[in-house]
Amino acid sequence: MLTHPSHSSSARSERRVLLVDDNADLAELTAEVLTLAGFAVLVAWSADEAIEMLAEHHVDVLFSDINMPGASGLDLARATNAQRPHVRVVLTSGRSFDDWERAPPGTAFIAKPYVLQDLLALLDG
Repeated sequence: MLTHPSHSSSARSERRVLLVDDNADLAELTAEVLTLAGFAVLVAWSADEAIEMLAEHHVDVLFSDINMPGASGLDLARATNAQRPHVRVVLTSGRSFDDWERAPPGTAFIAKPYVLQDLLALLDG
């Protein structure tokens, strides 16, 4: 059962999340759950694809895996912050993240596997 800890579904429907993960199964499942929670979700499979989508679409939140082939989620976060500083950045990984000095200011992190309520709280944040 989905709960909405801080925002109503109608408030979330005005917010667009760009989800970036090279794991297709996880990305599709996460996108489905976020859509059910009321977010508008765009999915990219790489940092390069995400940068193209950022140029074409309004995005409120970037939610990206850190470890991907090619450019990393951290590289994507820095590029996003440079192009669109208003976009909230949330990074995720199944590994620990100790590279905070390279992350844009205000970047949030959630470890995989993440708990839905924790993820929603970060995206709503």
